[in-house]
Amino acid sequence: MVEEIDEIEKNQTWYLTDLPPKQKQIGVKWVYNLKLNPDGTIAKYKARLVTKGFLQRAGIDYSGMEYGVYVKHSTLNGESEMILLCLYVDDLLVTGSSSKAITEFKKIMKDEFEMTDLGKLNYFMGMEFAETEEGLLTHQKKYAREILR
Repeated sequence: MVEEIDEIEKNQTWYLTDLPPKQKQIGVKWVYNLKLNPDGTIAKYKARLVTKGFLQRAGIDYSGMEYGVYVKHSTLNGESEMILLCLYVDDLLVTGSSSKAITEFKKIMKDEFEMTDLGKLNYFMGMEFAETEEGLLTHQKKYAREILR
């Protein structure tokens, strides 16, 4: 919890302010979660301070944007490069046609934000990924096992 508060303050995610007249205060609560590896072992313990969403109104208290896919395409010296970003809440997937461009992008992001590079993609938003000779294979073996229990 201390790490989460430190990150909120460091990244200026929230700030304290006076409550505007005739407005109701929105409470917060701690949500605890485990981030699991594809094999079911614990990858990380997570504590997150969140607003009590059932009291919020879309467009007034928040924008509703929790995800997005972004593409940056450029041509330099006849070389075409593309970076693809998939963002979901606090997870960011970066891929593209140029490892140099990806490395540069990750450096810029790390300079600006507290980030952990988890290396090659193996798990994202409940989907598992595996490199094969034919390319990248995606599956939900872990999810299927949990349902069948």
